[in-house]
Amino acid sequence: MAVTGTAGASATDPAWSYNSSRLYFASGAAVKAVPAAGGAAVTVAETSSTESDAVAPTEIYSPMPSVATTLTMSVSKSTVAYGTAVTVSGTLGRSGGGVAAGQTVAPQFQAAGTTTWKTVAERTTGTTGTTGTTGTTGTVSASVKPTGRGYFRLAYAGKTGTDTAAPLRSATSASRFVQVNAVVTAKASTTSIRLGSTVKVTGKAVPAEAGIRMSLQRWNGTGRATLGSARQSSTGAVSLSVKPAARGPYSYRLFKSATTRIGAAASQTVRIRVG
Repeated sequence: MAVTGTAGASATDPAWSYNSSRLYFASGAAVKAVPAAGGAAVTVAETSSTESDAVAPTEIYSPMPSVATTLTMSVSKSTVAYGTAVTVSGTLGRSGGGVAAGQTVAPQFQAAGTTTWKTVAERTTGTTGTTGTTGTTGTVSASVKPTGRGYFRLAYAGKTGTDTAAPLRSATSASRFVQVNAVVTAKASTTSIRLGSTVKVTGKAVPAEAGIRMSLQRWNGTGRATLGSARQSSTGAVSLSVKPAARGPYSYRLFKSATTRIGAAASQTVRIRVG
């Protein structure tokens, strides 16, 4: 509610008013703002002996108490391949029951190995940009493509009270870890060679991690043996050559180990016959 009044016993006493979360105390044309903590009683009084009115009246006014909020969150997938979107959903509620509709909630991401939370771009029904607005049910949903392994959470900054609505306190959801694995592809220079010849296996990892090694592996019937490795180029590409030692079928793949940013991944199997 809007509050205005006279602090003293007569109309010449300094006036005071309440607007949102601050109390204003005036003497003539001068206005003094007194911060008011939500829910706390605030004493309004003359603060200067030079006031035109000799009386130092005191008025007590309690601003509308702020309301605590709760923020839940879930992710649609806990493990994805790089480039795959994750849906981050949540509900903003009021303590004691009910939801907080029409509020701005920011999906945030903390990359593995870091301590910084960043608001991330997303797409939410009816909104654009980096934040989503809760619907009439207090829910918000964002589609995000994580750039690597890390944690998601939702953050709500709170809302200042109005003449008719109590202030809402800030809230942060629990975080959820999402594993993001690389995407590795491979192909052989040929599918059939003569004994004594060399075959080249080329491939690529996405996202590229220049200088990080990828291994060429062969299935030997009971497990995979590593035949060699090569460092990724700036585009994530590698190239390795192998000379089979006997006639018969061979199965190869490229394998990339996990790093802090991206999880491990293997390519599809490429098959070669040596005659």
